[in-house]
Amino acid sequence: MKKMHAIILFFAISFATIGVWAQAAPAAQDQVENAAPAGVPTTDSNMAAKKETNSGSADFYAIGLIMALAVLGGAIAQGWVGSSAMAGVARNPGAKSAVQTLMILTLVLIESLVIYALVVSLLLYAKL
Repeated sequence: MKKMHAIILFFAISFATIGVWAQAAPAAQDQVENAAPAGVPTTDSNMAAKKETNSGSADFYAIGLIMALAVLGGAIAQGWVGSSAMAGVARNPGAKSAVQTLMILTLVLIESLVIYALVVSLLLYAKL
């Protein structure tokens, strides 16, 4: 049952962030809509007034959701790793150095995934 919940959550997150990857309108059509009639001078202020922004608040919600889930998953995973390492050392104190090395390596890898999510969300924000 947990696998089914994980699959449903994965697809829900995937569809929630789909608006971030949407393409903007083609440039040629944008130029036709903003073109002034013949004989009318065009100014940059007229062009800027006619242009609409295509970024909605759903894009920002998607970026926030990406970061929230990455940080939540990273925090839970790091908690499990720390708990397991302490339990392992409690069972076998002689293996402390080996367990500590593997724990630190695992924590670094988990944190790198959270940093990767931060980079992706910043790139998506810069795209908007």
